[in-house]
Amino acid sequence: MYAVVRFLDDHDKRLHVIHVHDIEKFDPKDTSDYDNRFVYSAYWRDPVDDTNTGLYNTQVLMLAESEDDARAKMRAKRLVIPKIPMQETTSDDDPDELVESQTKRKKAERKKQKNDRANAKKNMYDEILKKNLEKAHSGRKPRAQPRKGTDTPSDSGSSDSDELCPKSEILQMKKKKDVWKARTKALVVKELEKDRDMWKLRAEELQHDNQFLKQQVASLQRSLESKLFKLAVEQDRVPCSRGMLSETLKHWGQQKDVNTADTEKNLPRILAEKIQDLLKSKVRKQMFDDQAQ
Repeated sequence: MYAVVRFLDDHDKRLHVIHVHDIEKFDPKDTSDYDNRFVYSAYWRDPVDDTNTGLYNTQVLMLAESEDDARAKMRAKRLVIPKIPMQETTSDDDPDELVESQTKRKKAERKKQKNDRANAKKNMYDEILKKNLEKAHSGRKPRAQPRKGTDTPSDSGSSDSDELCPKSEILQMKKKKDVWKARTKALVVKELEKDRDMWKLRAEELQHDNQFLKQQVASLQRSLESKLFKLAVEQDRVPCSRGMLSETLKHWGQQKDVNTADTEKNLPRILAEKIQDLLKSKVRKQMFDDQAQ
């Protein structure tokens, strides 16, 4: 994935396309997973002057799946560059500390929003329950007054709670309570299922990345073995090269008055190690160039 960015140290508002891996602490899940008012720290490789290569404060303006797609979007429409608060772009701040503080602030804001949503949902349920109770009490018929000369029965078979709220209304309120309880449980289960699916997808992506890395390592291993074999064949074609090195070593030892017997004995192993070091260095350089592309 590639990003269209603007380096905050540039005052001409030029836009650049870089790989998202060159942006520190930035792992977007899709092309909309970024904040264009957030100050990121990105690595820039200057093809003209290598002294300018390094980390710079960066503003991400757009994400795309490929470099060609990113450049096509740049040409298709004019990008809006939002302003960033001055306190977030202070040059005295360390970029790593700036990114870390902004990440903590964003996490705190997301946590606060989550708590606010939970409190709003709870208040909504409480308000609905309160309205239903008020509606039930307002619809209750007034109690009939006893006639004069007649005693009010003390044992009528109903309690004070039954007189305040009829049994049918109590049952109705219990049913509504059960309904809201079931709905709340369903919402919780739905959120848990969404989280489970998200983590399952993340695990599949990590497994895919791991498999890809294994394939890359196996390919590099085969390439290294092929090059070692080719080098061994070339050495067999010039059998005199090892003898020449041995004679050169003896001559040097005689000139410097140094005993070279041990070195001459280990000469094949030393040559093999030096060849492997050169090949490994070449493979590492090739891997670095591939990642840079």
